[in-house]
Amino acid sequence: MEEENLGNNKKKAVVDKELAFIYPRLVANSERICSYNSDNWSEDLLTIVIEYFMKMDIDKQYKIVITPSKNASSLEKYLTKSMSLSVKSSTSPFYRRFRMKMESHRELIHDFDYTPMIGNDNPDEEDIWGDNLDRIRDIVSSLHYYDRYLIDEHYFKGKRLDEMNETTQISTWRLSQDIKLALLKLKEKLK
Repeated sequence: MEEENLGNNKKKAVVDKELAFIYPRLVANSERICSYNSDNWSEDLLTIVIEYFMKMDIDKQYKIVITPSKNASSLEKYLTKSMSLSVKSSTSPFYRRFRMKMESHRELIHDFDYTPMIGNDNPDEEDIWGDNLDRIRDIVSSLHYYDRYLIDEHYFKGKRLDEMNETTQISTWRLSQDIKLALLKLKEKLK
């Protein structure tokens, strides 16, 4: 009970002391999280996460610090998990500031002619995909009834596994496995 009655200055001192104590481990954790790009990102990642933590309400900071934890301090676990999520989450400030620029190459450039990269100079000349689709339909019709049913319902009619489960009373897990097997059979026949 005494810990809850501490003033904000004393809580701040406890949080700062714990943060100073675990800082070397946080640096090592940030380097592990950033792995191959640790030279470029690890310091920034750690800075952003600590900055976010320091903007929290002092009571929340204090509660995180005093929460009992095995093996590592709860603050270390909390900040390490935050770093890990910041690297992956497209809504995190770290991702927006650093990683988003690197991944912008995945976006299509407007007013750029991609046809030379596709391999078909004149798309109106022939319909490669349409021919393959007809061929696939013919091969699907030659499959065993159950395999044909699964591929037809799931891919051609667009039914979800739960909808197919209601009709067939077969578990969604089993349906998923059977669809994979049916696709392997289809792939073999397409060779």
